[in-house]
Formats: sequence, C-alpha cells, structure tokens
Amino acid sequence: MRRLAAVALAAILAVAALPCSAFAAGEAAISDASAYGSRSSSSDAASGADTTRDSSARADLPDVDMHADSGRTLKVAFPQARGISETDQNGIHTGSFYDWLVEISKYTGWNYEFVTGDIEELLPGMLAGEYDLMGGMFYREELAEDIIYPDYIMGSNYSVLLYKKTNTDIKSFDLNTLNGKSVGVLGKASDKIDRLTNFLEFNSIECGIRYYDDEESYLRCLDNGEADIMLSSDIEMRDDCDVAARFKAEPCYIVAAGDEPEIASELNQAMTNIYSADPSFADELYDKYFSDVHVNSISFTEEDRAFVEQAPTIRVAVVGDLYPVYYERNGAYRGIVKGVFDLIGERTGLAFEYVKAENYQAALDMVLAGEADVMGGFMDDEYYANDMGLALTKTYTTLDVVVLRNKSSEYPSDGLVLALPQGRDKPAGIKAARVEYYPSYELCLEALNKGKVDLTCLPASYAEGLYTDHYYANITPVAVDHIESNFSIAFPQPVDSELYSVVNKAVNSFSAEEVETVLSKNVISLTNRQVSIQSVLYDNPVATLAAALVVLLLIVGVILLIARSKIRTRILALKLEKAEETGRAKSDFLSRMSHEIRTPMNAIIGLSTIASQSGEATPGIKSSLEKINTSAQFLLALVNDILDMSKIDNNKMQLECAPFAVRALAEQMQSMVGIQAEEKGLAMVTECVAEDGCVVGDHIRLQQVLANLLSNAFKFTDPGGTVTLSIREVARDSKTARIRFGVRDTGIGIAPEDVERVFESFEQAAENRTNVQGTGLGLAISSNLVRMMGGTLKVDSAVGKGSEFYFSIELPISDECATSAGEEDDYASVSLEGSKLLLAEDNDLNAEIAIALLEMEGIEVERAADGREAVDLFEASGIGGFDFVLMDVKMPVMDGLSAARAIRGLERADAKTIPIIAITANTFQEDRDSAKEAGMDGFVPKPFDAEQLYDVLREFKGRAGGGESRTALV
Repeated sequence: MRRLAAVALAAILAVAALPCSAFAAGEAAISDASAYGSRSSSSDAASGADTTRDSSARADLPDVDMHADSGRTLKVAFPQARGISETDQNGIHTGSFYDWLVEISKYTGWNYEFVTGDIEELLPGMLAGEYDLMGGMFYREELAEDIIYPDYIMGSNYSVLLYKKTNTDIKSFDLNTLNGKSVGVLGKASDKIDRLTNFLEFNSIECGIRYYDDEESYLRCLDNGEADIMLSSDIEMRDDCDVAARFKAEPCYIVAAGDEPEIASELNQAMTNIYSADPSFADELYDKYFSDVHVNSISFTEEDRAFVEQAPTIRVAVVGDLYPVYYERNGAYRGIVKGVFDLIGERTGLAFEYVKAENYQAALDMVLAGEADVMGGFMDDEYYANDMGLALTKTYTTLDVVVLRNKSSEYPSDGLVLALPQGRDKPAGIKAARVEYYPSYELCLEALNKGKVDLTCLPASYAEGLYTDHYYANITPVAVDHIESNFSIAFPQPVDSELYSVVNKAVNSFSAEEVETVLSKNVISLTNRQVSIQSVLYDNPVATLAAALVVLLLIVGVILLIARSKIRTRILALKLEKAEETGRAKSDFLSRMSHEIRTPMNAIIGLSTIASQSGEATPGIKSSLEKINTSAQFLLALVNDILDMSKIDNNKMQLECAPFAVRALAEQMQSMVGIQAEEKGLAMVTECVAEDGCVVGDHIRLQQVLANLLSNAFKFTDPGGTVTLSIREVARDSKTARIRFGVRDTGIGIAPEDVERVFESFEQAAENRTNVQGTGLGLAISSNLVRMMGGTLKVDSAVGKGSEFYFSIELPISDECATSAGEEDDYASVSLEGSKLLLAEDNDLNAEIAIALLEMEGIEVERAADGREAVDLFEASGIGGFDFVLMDVKMPVMDGLSAARAIRGLERADAKTIPIIAITANTFQEDRDSAKEAGMDGFVPKPFDAEQLYDVLREFKGRAGGGESRTALV
C-alpha cells in the first residue's frame, strides 16, 4: 500500500508543476494542493509512523453510523498517475488510492463509480462538489472550506537530489561530495525548498541553491550545466541521472467533498480502523508500488575497469538440471543463475561459462578445489559460508521454502530426522533432532517417501520441478512460519578482491524489477508432469486395476495364441516333413521308374536302330521298325515330361546358363521342326530380328519351351495352315537385352473359357480332337520354365483364327559365345574309325546294343561288366590304350561314379585326360552334378540316340586332336 500512496503523491505533484496560466488565478493556488503534480510544494512528514495531521487543523465531523450508508455508490475522481491511480486498457483499476478504497469499503460497504481523466479536468470538479472522493491531495488551509480532510494521511513520497551519471565528482555514498555544488530548484516549490534547506543544514552540507521561475528552464538545469544537482521526487526519476540523497516529503490525503460531512466522517472512522489493525498499511502500499524505484548505476574504479579488460572467462559452478536454478528446456539452458549472470555480464562486460556439477556439494567442492571461480546459487548465510571457507555477495534473490513430512510422522514432535542435501545448513525455525544428508534433493524426497526420514525442506519451486518428474504418494506439506532461501554468489577464500569488487557492485545494482523479471522467466509453472506407472497407479486406482485386468487377459490371450501358434507350427512342420518325405519318396520312385523304363526302352530303340541300319530289313519291316522307334520316342518324351514336372514341383529344376547366339537359336529351331512341319503339310516361318552377338541364358530350356509351343501349334493346325516362330529383340542397354519369343499359328484357336486352364497340368483345350496325342504337361512345364527365366507365358487366341503363345525375358549381354552350330558341324567330319573304347555296362542286352552301334562306326570296343573291372582294364592297358570310356552309373561291385574317381586317381598321364562319358537311365540334375563331380566329362541319357552318341564321341576326338582341353557336356 505504501507504494500506491507514493504514486498518488507524484500525480498530484505533476499538476502543481503546470504553468499558472493553465488555470484561473484562483485555480493556480489550488494546483499546489494535489499530489498528482511532481513540482508541488512539499514538506517532510514528521516520521514514517506519523499518520495523522495536526489536531488544530482537524475538521469537526459529525458522529455517524458507518453501516448506515452500506451499499451506497460514491462518485470517485480517479486521475491517472503511475502507482497512485491507474486504469489499464481493460478498465482494471490499480494503485495505492484504489487499494485504500478497497480496504475502506470493507468497513463502510461503499460501492464506487470511477471517473477517469486528467488531473486538470478532475480537480476543479472535486472542488466544486461534483465528486465524493479524491485521493493524493496535499493539505492546504485555503482549500479546507471546499474539501474535507480526514484525520489520517494516505501516505508520503520522497524528495530526491539527482545528478548526471557522467558527473564523477559526486558519490551517492558520500554526502561530503555535495559540498560546493549547486542545486537547481523550482522557485514556487517553497515547502520542498524548505525541506531541502533543513536536510542540508542537518548534514552540514554547503550547497548553492539556484532558483528557476519556469519549469522548462528548471528541467534543463543539469543538461546545460547550470546546476550540479536537481531537486526532484522519487516518482520522477531520470534514466540519465543517479540519486545523491533522498528525504521524506509532504504527506497526502484522501479528501471528501465539502458538502458531504457524513462521507468524510465515515472515511475518517474507516481509516482509524485500518491503522488500528495495521499501523504500517501506508508504508506497505509504498513498498508495493514504489519499491526500488531507482537503483544508481555502478561506479567502477579504474582498477575495476582494468580488471574487466584482461579478465578471462569466469567459471561458474552450477548444479546441473536443477529447476529453476539451472536447467535445460527445448535444447537451451536457462534458470535463475543464468539470468543473474547474464545481467552481471551486461553490467560489467565479464564473460561466464557454466561448469555443471552432479549435486550441491559437488558444486561447492569445485569452487573450493579451484575447478570453478564462483558458485552461482549458494543458499545459506554468511556465517555458514565462512565456516566452509567461502565469502558471499549480497543476496540477489530469495525463494520460498516448503517443509514436507512423511504422512506417518507428526510435526512438531520429538526425535524427528531431517533430510538435507550435502552442503546445506539446517534452516532456523525447523525442529529436528538429527539431520541425515543425501547427495541431492531428489534423494531426500525419495528417502522421505520411503519413510527413512521424517521431514525435509527445500525451495517450493524445487519441489514443483521434482513433483513434475516423480510421484510421491507418502509426502504431505507442513504448515510452518515463513521460511526463505537466500541466493548469493560464493567466492573461495582468500577472495579474489578484483573479481569480487566487480561482481558485488553488479549485484548491488540490480533493481527489484530486474530480479523479478529473471524470476518470472524461469520460475514457471510446469504442467507436463511425467507419467509413470507409479503415478498412474496412485492417481487412478480403479482405472489402473481395470487396466491391469485387461493386460492380464491380454497376456493370457497372447499365451494361448502363442501356444496355439506353436501347436499349429508343429502341425505344419509335421505336415511339411511328411510332404518332404512324400516328395523324396516320389523323387525316388520317379528316379527308379525312369531307370527301369529307360533300360528296356534303350533296348527297343537300340535294336530297332540296329535292325534299320543293318540293310537286311525289307521295306515293310523297315517301316514297322520306324513306327516302333517313333512310338518309343513318344514314350520317352512322356517320361521326360513327367520327370520335368516332378522337378518343378519339388523345386529341383535348375537353369544352366551359358552364352548363346539368338540367331543360332532360331536356326536350330527351324532345323529341328522344319521337317515335322513339312510332314504335316504346314508352312513353317521363322522370323528373327536381333542384333549380332550373344546373350546369357539356358538355351537348352529355351529350345524345350519353343519346341513345346511349336509342337502344340503343329497339333492344332490343320494341313495348309501356317506356323510362325518369332524372335524379336525389343530393347537393349549396355548390360541386358529384352527379347520377345512367340509362336503363332492359324489353327483352331482356344475358347475364352479355356485360356486360363491350358497352362495347368494334364489339361488340353481341344479334348474333342481325338487325333491329338499328349499328356497336357507341355504348356505347364513351359510356363514354369519361362517364369524361372523371369518372364510370363501368355496367349492371345480367337476360335477359328488361331493362337499366339508369347513371352519376353531380359538376358544379360555377353561378349563370348558358346560353340556355334558351324563349329559343331566341323566335328561331324571327324572319323571314329579305329578308335578304342572301354565300355562299362552290367546289362548284357544294353552292352550288346551299344557294342553293335559303336562297331557300326568302326570303333573297337572292350567291355567291362562292372566298375571294378573297368578300372582294372584301364589300368592294365598301355598309355593311350583307350580313346574313350563309356561308363554306366549303376553297376554292381563298383558303381560308375566310383570307377571314374578311381581312374582319375591313377598315376598315369592319360588318367587325367581320357574322356569319361556317363550313360545312365537317371536323368535328374543331381545325377548330372554327381557325374561331373566324379570327374566325368559327358552325360548321355538312356535310351540314347545313336547319332547323339556318335556326335559326343566325335566332339571329344576332335577336341583331343586339336589340343583343346576337355569340356564337360553335362
């Protein structure tokens, strides 16, 4: 309230300083009576405790019932003056006068209607009786007839002596430096000048007084150097000036209209009650609204300035992440200590860096050990600091302390244990038998929550920060007398006097407003409480229990699901094992079936070939033999299709990629099927549009796919139709070529409803064509082979117009090509006459057929009935005694693979180079791989075609004659 009174005084003084022409002659005298003008005449109040005016000047007021006018609305003149009577943009009233009115209404029951405006507008109306109350008025005898003064003042303000900050001759702490200086005063402020004279005489100061008749000249007296000091008031400070001295000025009053003695009497009684209850009410208002109105600038000595210029960065010890002293928010450090040192840096030019300690004691140890220059947030008094070897600056702020106890403890009581952080002194006023020290406030609260100690104390803002991040269910606050923690800057002893001088002067220069700003920026409400399992449990027990049950049910459900999943997985694993076992059994069966079927077929094809080529068969017999051979080949193709489909189903089909020429592939297909097309009366057209060079792929499987597609086209195209093989390169880059393969016919076509199923196993679209042979596996095998090559086999068809099967695949480009057809033709001229061959075959009939076919080419054959005999015959022969070894794989005593390894292991020159060719009815890829691994060079499946066998032998002999290395033909 004391602060509010000072503002009212200042506002009245401002009006008194207005030029006399602003009012009529009578009004000029009135203007000197308002505290809203700072230039008013003022006199020193008797003392801070004197709240009454002279009894001889008191009005004779009637006795009234204070509650008689309860609820009455008074019209209040409320001129705008900082600290006395202010109204913000939202219409909210504040100031010392307003606070007096609020307190008075508690005794009178008055309501108020505020009339705001300038003092020059409202003061004449108050004197004319237009308003009931007005505050901030000085006592003047000549006004006593128009307004009524109460017995008690509403407050006093202060007069100040101002001097320019650039004037180094005057020291605010040494009144003797005022001797010989001149003081500028406003001539009409006679009472204020009288108080100045009394102040100078009391302090034995000799100053010259310079009088100014007009305000403008008076205000310029310091700027133009006419005066060294200017007499002013504490509510009219200048930013470019410091205060040399301050002394009390004239008191002011809340006055009532002259024609309202009842209101004045109630006012007087209310103020009597207020001062009876709180004698310091006016002083408190002054402190509220005018505390630290001005703080003098720092007076640095030459030594101080020299130190600042050469000072290194000052290390400040702080407790890391301790809200609100020093903490991190949104990636930036902030806090009270940082804010204070930022102010010190602005005042002095010193630079600071912050050394974070784990706890309060660690920060003290850093300072004492020289690892830091100062501690930023020391929280105890000078005596405790001195015992620790530290020296303190003036306290720069205080924080309220809260005392907390465990819910199971009573306070006060005997034997209480107090928890404090290491390095702290027990605050006065807290009753405890013993102190337990912990590294941090957090651990103090944890110990208190667990019941290890009975109580603890800490700054309330610390507690808020810790409660934000933790949950303490067993802690409750204690109602105790007000306790504060003082924050100072601590220096190690012996003190660095230069650093201490600069820092302490900066701390002493802080205004209350600056410190309040630092606090308001850093002591913020922390609403984002960290959610933990413990906090949820205590805050929401029912919801937590429900959630726990839900979680439990979920866990049980998950366990059941996992158990079910494991059971299903085990069932699937068993099914997979059974399927794999079935697949192995199927593969074994097909392998044995292939071997068992191919062995007699080898005899059928071999004997029919021998009979046809013997020259002894009549034309009719020869025709019959050719039909037998054709049927046998069809049966062989059927077996091959079944085996291929089995490989695909068991993921055993593998592509054997090698470089080949696209154009050569087209020529080979034309050569392979051209005669078949002629025999059916069809026109066979081959279109190949591709660049010269080679690509990498499995050309054998490509031939198989194209042969299947061409074979189907031949089957479903009537004589006179056309079948076209189209191979076209559609795209190429530096690494790959995209090639489209297609077979187009003019046959019967496929119905739309049959298009999808033609690619399924054992399906044929033209089931009504009884003359069509086949198992329905060709397209299924071809589709899977194309898929393995990275493409998709598709069909476009129209019934009665024909069909086109096509696919596109990307093949890597190669700079090298495999042996071309032309090169192979070169080996066709190689003669086998006189060649020596070792035949290992356990089946007499197969051996007889093979020998007959080989001898027809002039080859000398020596037979071994098993692998062991074959090894012995080769070993017994001389170097180069045999040109070839034709080895069956399945034989008694020693199988063909073991025999091949044994031959390769012999210590003789031709053991490593002689061609060993496998002949077997087992045609799976793993059979080919096993043969290659055993050291065999070629692989001829049973039943073998005589020409195929001759071609293989010619190639090996041709390569051997040219000095070329052996090449496996698997």
